[in-house]
Amino acid sequence: MNIINVRIYRFKFLCLISYIIGALSLQAQYELKTDDDLNWYNNIAQEKIYVHHNSNVLLVGETLYYKLYCLNARTERLTKNSKIAYVELIGESGTVFKHKLKLNNGTSFSGFFIPTTVATGMYKLIAYTNWMRNNGDNSFYETDIAIINPYSKINFEPNLILADTNDIAFKEFKQISITTNQDSYTTREQVQLKINSYNPATAYGNFSISVYKKDELSHLIEASPVVSNYMENYKDDGVSEMKKTGEVISLPEYDGELVTGRVTDLASGAPAGGVEVVLSILSNEAYQNIKITNDNGVFYFQLKNRFMDSKAMLQVIGEDRHKYKIEVDEHVSIAHQGMTFKTLKIGEDLKDYILKRSINNQIQNAYQTVKQDELLPVEYLEQFYGNHKTTYILDDYKRFATIAETLTEVVDHAYHERKNGKKRFVNIREREKDPYYGVDILPMIVVDGVLIQDHESILYYDASKVEAISVLRDEYYYGKRVFQGVLLIETFDKNYYENMNESYLEQIEMFSPQRDVSYFTPNYSDENDSKRIPDFRNQLFWRPNFELESAKNEIIFYTSDEKGIYEIIMQGFAKNGRPITIKKSFEVD
Repeated sequence: MNIINVRIYRFKFLCLISYIIGALSLQAQYELKTDDDLNWYNNIAQEKIYVHHNSNVLLVGETLYYKLYCLNARTERLTKNSKIAYVELIGESGTVFKHKLKLNNGTSFSGFFIPTTVATGMYKLIAYTNWMRNNGDNSFYETDIAIINPYSKINFEPNLILADTNDIAFKEFKQISITTNQDSYTTREQVQLKINSYNPATAYGNFSISVYKKDELSHLIEASPVVSNYMENYKDDGVSEMKKTGEVISLPEYDGELVTGRVTDLASGAPAGGVEVVLSILSNEAYQNIKITNDNGVFYFQLKNRFMDSKAMLQVIGEDRHKYKIEVDEHVSIAHQGMTFKTLKIGEDLKDYILKRSINNQIQNAYQTVKQDELLPVEYLEQFYGNHKTTYILDDYKRFATIAETLTEVVDHAYHERKNGKKRFVNIREREKDPYYGVDILPMIVVDGVLIQDHESILYYDASKVEAISVLRDEYYYGKRVFQGVLLIETFDKNYYENMNESYLEQIEMFSPQRDVSYFTPNYSDENDSKRIPDFRNQLFWRPNFELESAKNEIIFYTSDEKGIYEIIMQGFAKNGRPITIKKSFEVD
């Protein structure tokens, strides 16, 4: 597919999403109603996933590291469609973990520290996007993972002989080479890894690099296929499973993570269309967004950015909000009830090795505070309102009993009054040059991140619990609504929302994407710095996001106190979509 056709395809894809997104139904699905819908759907490329993980056999107390690659199945290049992917580790007794990943140009990475609650056995590592659901129940990446828990009884098998299944043949890619400065190293010695690329057009790309020890456990299960073999055997025509009019499809999370739900009439239970719903993220960003439900009572929000807190509240807006009930969808995993799990057989000859490795893990974890991976900083949104605000720290002023008195005595340009002889409302004084000057418009009130519709409910709130009040005088626009300024109230405990409990609102803990991590690697250039700290790492190095963009590259890492054969595996995709795997071994003696 040439670049012009790719751009046309991308444009059509976005047009389709813009067209159908307004008709979302439960679980972000859309009913194909017409032949035009079918034509659009059939011309959208499917996606496929590959996951490079550090090992197929792990003990509890160790970390499963992984890098996810999501590709457009038609162009064979990293996707620009889905922005969210899911990774799960599943056993016969249920799900061990479920991660949501924010895709950056089709890739993401994370890890999972395996706790002692995980039983010895075989597990499945699976990965998928929402769009992949349209290709049938079996459309997801899948590989076997063996986990050993030495803290519970292991049924060792006497005289067990296993075939060597861990060395997989693959096509050698000669346009990239990886070399080390030596073939053999001592413990805690520096390794200089050189990565050379001989053709920018075909050998630059996005890769992950793992350096892991090959040992007695490596042969307990068959190794996962390397990326070059996996993609070669991945039979797909690039489109989703055929559908008929009246059938339902899953929509991709093309702009960010989806938050969906529905509003129903409390009395009749019927879907409530044309109702406004506000999403409040209960964090320092004070993020608010407003959407209108469709004919099926469904609302959706696409969140592009990360937030400091995963708590959120959704509520129906309007004078008649008490007539409605709001429900928020939970993420539903891809169907995997029919999975079959192999039997993990462990030979009795491995008993001593497993005990030794388990003790080493305990020692490693005891020194975790000096060997921690580091969460990378996140660029959070500035506070949603943006313009200048005046903040009053109430401890700097004489304290008054209620917020109503505080507004009167402390806060400039914010006041309250009774309207139509009924309830009291907060007002914010507009500027003379504002477009709505002289028009009676209420402000937006936000307390600890939550939009407050009943002004009177906060006017008589105990001001001793309030840390600060901020005033923004400019108009703010949300959907079709205009607010005359914003009043932000922050309590000391940041938990005002805990007192809110009505059918028209629902507080949720969002299923947030994993944070990006910088993975720890020791530096033994000065032996005195850490010579008394034991180092029993089997995972010498893990870099999940290596951008190969120059002809010559050098990576430095150090060996541990663990002797043996180590394998360097570099996997990923060139910019032209070609899957590439490169391996090299060295010894630590």
